[in-house]
Amino acid sequence: MAALGRGHRVEPPGHADLHAVQEYLAGLYTMWYVTPDGSDGDWRGERDRPLRVGEAHTTSSTWPEGRADRIARLRDAFQREGRPVHLVLPGYSLGNGRVLLLDGTHRAVAAHLSGLDVRLMVFSIEGPMDAAVLPDLARYSASAAASACGADA
Repeated sequence: MAALGRGHRVEPPGHADLHAVQEYLAGLYTMWYVTPDGSDGDWRGERDRPLRVGEAHTTSSTWPEGRADRIARLRDAFQREGRPVHLVLPGYSLGNGRVLLLDGTHRAVAAHLSGLDVRLMVFSIEGPMDAAVLPDLARYSASAAASACGADA
């Protein structure tokens, strides 16, 4: 297995601009997938593609048991507080400013859905784009990125 590279802190563009932070949060990739018909997918699904935080809710009607409830509870708790949501998230650098969340996806999606301001800090590992490190990384190779992750990859 390839050795992991160094990690670094990723500051969202326009850190003081709350709209830019929301956009950055929405653009983070999750380890959740969508099928071509719009259902909840799987990393093993050949035609399934990774979801970003901002689009994760599009598959909510087909989420595994407990996911919707967990996200709703987190969103409601954030809204009850009525203050900006502070998130510290670990990620894996995919290159070109793209980051794959390694943990905290439920919190990230709930914060995005809350409609509240978000204060975001992402610590991202730089390492090989090797499925032996993390199977999901196969989706982000140079050839797969354009088709599986969208043209902006």
